[in-house]
Amino acid sequence: MENQSRPEKLKGFLYYLPKAVKFYDLKNEKLTRAVFVVILLTSFLSTLVPVEADSGMSFRDIIINVVTIAVIYLASTVYLVAYIRELKNKEYTAQECFRRVMRKASRIVIASLLYGVAFVMGLFALILPGLIIAVIYIFYICYITDLGEPITDAFQASKRITRGYRQQIMMILILFNLVLILPVLLLFSFAGSSGSPIIVTFVTAFTGAVINLMYQRLVALLYMDLEYGNSSGSI
Repeated sequence: MENQSRPEKLKGFLYYLPKAVKFYDLKNEKLTRAVFVVILLTSFLSTLVPVEADSGMSFRDIIINVVTIAVIYLASTVYLVAYIRELKNKEYTAQECFRRVMRKASRIVIASLLYGVAFVMGLFALILPGLIIAVIYIFYICYITDLGEPITDAFQASKRITRGYRQQIMMILILFNLVLILPVLLLFSFAGSSGSPIIVTFVTAFTGAVINLMYQRLVALLYMDLEYGNSSGSI
């Protein structure tokens, strides 16, 4: 972690938390609903596909997992694009955000795959390296979608912008997850008490979709403050 002296751009966790949890609060409410439903149904339906009897993961299972992850990543990125547009006080439509993401779909999926692999490998290396990687390159998706950067440049831009703020970003992310632990455990407790695997699966997908959109908002808020200098302060 680096602790270079730089002008303070990030705000406190209590500033970001209320804004991040309002995942439903977009000017374009239809876009929010559409993205949420896509993420929810994709997560839920993918778990209902029968598992083949033979041991190990089949080619079909790999394809289903890859498609599921790709759809969820692209859908959540549409939401991210819309929220960044709002924070920049720019008008947008759902179609515009969708087209912006689809034009960069291959770039987004490949970059997300690289990010995910690096994160997992870092977790296996005593956990902390994975968390550091996650923080350093957390804004790669913003640079691809907001500024149209190529994959390598997007990772380099995220590395640059997080320098001097990495400990603060990590603390914000840790606190964000800690705040969500209790309500998530309560939801799973209620779902588990039903005795229905379908209900548990649906609650898992529902919770994942909500947290996904909250996370996109948090990333957008942090990105705006670091890249544009507290430009989200008036939102």
